[in-house]
Amino acid sequence: MATVDLYLLTEITIVRMTRELTFERVPVTGEFLRIDAGGLFPQLVTEVVHDVDGSIRVVLGISKNSDGTIDFWETEAELDEDVSELQDAGWVIASKGPNNSWKK
Repeated sequence: MATVDLYLLTEITIVRMTRELTFERVPVTGEFLRIDAGGLFPQLVTEVVHDVDGSIRVVLGISKNSDGTIDFWETEAELDEDVSELQDAGWVIASKGPNNSWKK
């Protein structure tokens, strides 16, 4: 069992969603995982943390395009729709706020 953090962002908003998931094997950084919730596309594993207590945290999202720019959701409406679909699939919003960290 691992805690999975999924970051979804537009140029305006960043949302961190979380869920406990079981994997056959622990994913590795750079691998893509399919998040099956309303047909969402694969998400990039950007970080895997193994804590001293044996817990695992997998961070998804914050992927870059081939030109090195951050891959954003197109609109706030699309972001809201995807967040809603993920919530229906058991994901929980851990935080939501202005995107002050990543810009195009």
